[in-house]
Amino acid sequence: MNLTILVILFSILISSVSAKDPWKKECVDGFELLFSKQKKTYNSAKSSCEGLGGYLAKVDNERMTTVINSAFKIQHEDNTFYIGGNDIAREKDWKWQDGTHVIMRAEVGYQNWKYNLPNGGTGENCLTVGRGTYLWLDSLCDENFYYICQKVFQGPSVLTQTINGNQKRCSATECSTATQFEWHKASNKLSTATTNRVYQTIQTGSATLDFQNANIADEGSYICYFRKVNSWKHGKTESYEVAGNPTIYQISNNYCNPNLIISWQPHINAVGFPHKIEVSPTSGGSTRWVDSPTSEKQSTTITSFSPITTYTIKITACVTKDNCPTKYSTFRNATTGGAMLSAESSSIIQYKNTQTCVISWILSNRTETGDSYTVELNLTSTLASSRDSNLKTDMKLINVTSSSVYSFQPESNRNYSASIKIFSCAGFGQVLSVTGSCLGKPRAPTKVFPPDSFEDNLVSSVCEFKKLGIQAPDETNGLVSMNGKRMNITLGDESMTTCDVINIGKAGIQNEQSRGKEILFTGRNKKLDKKTFSVSIVYSTPSGDQIHFSQSPSITLKQGEQETTAKNDTEKGAFEFNIISFVIGFLIPFVFLVVSVWIISKLKKEIKNLKEKAEVKEHIYETIKKKATLFNNPASQPSYSNVLQETTGYEQALPATTKKTQVESAYEQPSSSNFLQETAGYEQALPATTKQTQVETAYESYNA
Repeated sequence: MNLTILVILFSILISSVSAKDPWKKECVDGFELLFSKQKKTYNSAKSSCEGLGGYLAKVDNERMTTVINSAFKIQHEDNTFYIGGNDIAREKDWKWQDGTHVIMRAEVGYQNWKYNLPNGGTGENCLTVGRGTYLWLDSLCDENFYYICQKVFQGPSVLTQTINGNQKRCSATECSTATQFEWHKASNKLSTATTNRVYQTIQTGSATLDFQNANIADEGSYICYFRKVNSWKHGKTESYEVAGNPTIYQISNNYCNPNLIISWQPHINAVGFPHKIEVSPTSGGSTRWVDSPTSEKQSTTITSFSPITTYTIKITACVTKDNCPTKYSTFRNATTGGAMLSAESSSIIQYKNTQTCVISWILSNRTETGDSYTVELNLTSTLASSRDSNLKTDMKLINVTSSSVYSFQPESNRNYSASIKIFSCAGFGQVLSVTGSCLGKPRAPTKVFPPDSFEDNLVSSVCEFKKLGIQAPDETNGLVSMNGKRMNITLGDESMTTCDVINIGKAGIQNEQSRGKEILFTGRNKKLDKKTFSVSIVYSTPSGDQIHFSQSPSITLKQGEQETTAKNDTEKGAFEFNIISFVIGFLIPFVFLVVSVWIISKLKKEIKNLKEKAEVKEHIYETIKKKATLFNNPASQPSYSNVLQETTGYEQALPATTKKTQVESAYEQPSSSNFLQETAGYEQALPATTKQTQVETAYESYNA
């Protein structure tokens, strides 16, 4: 590329950069003055200013001159600047770049010519300032000087600043011509009264907005209006947001219930405004409203939660219940208490040496429920062995406070099981069955009876043997080898008895093949050879590798007393028998007499009834006979059914086909028994086989 072209391009680039990045910028009367430190000829400088959207400065008033003079110091010829006047088109006809007339010396208007200029020198057609003076000089146009560009100020006309966080100031910028300022919210001008939450202070060239006492209701857009020339113009819009949020300090739970206690502080700029507390997931209503009359820390309890559940608590400061900006909210997670204690596992162990039973359990959520709780232990026991099919069950509730173990000594012959339920201030937990069991060993019976009866006592002069009745003992502590509730034994019959205590429940006499090491006790029931002796019963209860014994009270048997007793009993029995015989002998004749009188009275009444029936029967007999005679006459013979209907006492007619001879036969052959029946009620026809003689015989017998 040609070197000359590169130099030209580089110069253009430098000129462009210099123009866009001026050495200094000043404002005056709505214009910007740009001071460039890049030296150029007049035409090059003119082109650079036009490239910026302006022109070489038009210094046609004192204010412009003052600004230029204050922008730099005069240093001989080093600070010479082109400005926009020239007479290039026509000698001595000086024009500004915009074509307006440059006021000359001796003319009316503003001018700043050096006293002897312009002097009309050849080629000095361009206006400069600063060559040893701030006055106007006519200079050669092809010399390289600095230049001053002028362009209309594009804005902004208003500058807003935030001061101390609580104030916003609206003022004119350096190049603005605005003279008055005021703040508006929406279309309303804000008050200047300092008693308002938000107010403004209007000063010359500015207006300051004060938010010192603002709250969340004052949030919104604020507009700074400015007056330019003779009209108010819409200035910059500023948004005001209240800083801060509600503060959640702590959320506490209670192991006795699922409530949450929130320690919090309202939004510092939302005192008196509603605060919304939201719970998620929703429980008992997702929203709760809380008033905030002061900015002090407060406590709020929220109920209707589920136990041991994590919730998110969100608190929002609201302008109204329908206007709750999310930016004024805070949230925190919390887990509720109120867990009902339950046992994770439970078991029962019995120690062999002491027979002590120990029930232990482990709590599933012990760390979340506090220190105090009660274990409700349901201890159930039944008889381990009993002859009764309906085993009695005993239940016992035991309360154990804040412990994980309970021990007890089992009662004899009882099998134990248990279940536990944990109770804390939050309520009862689930019931858990205790694994394992506990068994109380059998013991000797506590309630035993002496022989309580003597059956068939065979008394002899030598008192060789006696039979006694024995009542079974109370077997609550364990079974004894006795079948049934009573049994008879014989003393003195010289029988052999063996007792097997190894095979429990098989005690008794065994044959030779079964005898061996298992038989521990063998005895002979020897004859009674004394006049006086005592008898008691010993009961045994096997218990593992032991046998427990219990002896009944003794009774004394005396031969003489037994005989006397037997004799007295015999006499007493005879006397009792005579009394019974006397009573029976008196009652039987009396009862017989009463029954006889009743039967005779009954018979007389029956005979009287039979006589009355016979008279009625005789009348019927004559009536039937007359009817039979008429029956032989065909002309006067009615239908037999009608004849019978006319007869008193007959409710059913004979068939029409019945012949006269049949009727006569019926008349001649009645049954005596039926005849008597018919005379009473007339409810049945006489049988055809009844003979007349039988009727007459019955009638005669009745009369007799």
